[in-house]
Amino acid sequence: MHYSTKKTLMIVMLFMFLGMHALSAQSTRRDTIQPPKKQVEVIRFGDDDGGRSGKGKHKKKSNGIIKTAPLSFILGYVPVLYEYKINDWLSLQGGTGITFKPSVSGLYAIIDEECADGNCGNNLDYSYRKSKLGTMLAFAPRLYFGSDAPEESYIAPEIRMYFRRTNAQAIDPASQYEIIRLNDQYDKESIRFTDFMVNYGNQTLYPSLTIDWSIGVGLRKISGKIQQTYYNETTGFYFSQLDKASNPYAFRLDIGLRIGFQL
Repeated sequence: MHYSTKKTLMIVMLFMFLGMHALSAQSTRRDTIQPPKKQVEVIRFGDDDGGRSGKGKHKKKSNGIIKTAPLSFILGYVPVLYEYKINDWLSLQGGTGITFKPSVSGLYAIIDEECADGNCGNNLDYSYRKSKLGTMLAFAPRLYFGSDAPEESYIAPEIRMYFRRTNAQAIDPASQYEIIRLNDQYDKESIRFTDFMVNYGNQTLYPSLTIDWSIGVGLRKISGKIQQTYYNETTGFYFSQLDKASNPYAFRLDIGLRIGFQL
């Protein structure tokens, strides 16, 4: 082999050897150098302290809820109720409110009895009555069985009392063939509705808002003093007077919706 050819071949082999050595060194360096650690971000859901304590904390249910019935004005009352949690399965709810003329008095519970001497009439007929503000009271223990009180399904025996005050126009003593009422004389009535109910319902708690619906069945008792209209067969004239209001216990169906705020 020619000298120059040998020299060229030796140079080529030298460069090949140096290249292979460099590649081998680079590969060895990759194997010995550890890659940087990746940072892992841990996202915790439902922890009030961002996971610093290591324990998840759930929002504590409120022990007290104040509520009202937004549609009750249709029936002539507006309540303010307060529910307090006693333990995991029991709470107590009570409250008061005001009463006034119902918006749909014709659909409301009424007395319409025939008296011995004449027609007793309708105690919620506001064509000749003026309504005055009255009061109401309510109390109910609530037994929860769907979850921890005061949330989810419950059964609640309840007593409610509505005190209504009205002024009924008196009857003109000259009413002989038909009833004529006076514009400046009134009989002052005081009527009490007492309801004994058993309610089934469900209460949902949001961060601050509370929605409570129920359906109930029970009995209603009416008492008090109301105007009664009579006809005197001897004289042939109508007359009115305040008499005791009473009726047999009447069946009652109730559907309720209450909105409240946790305290």
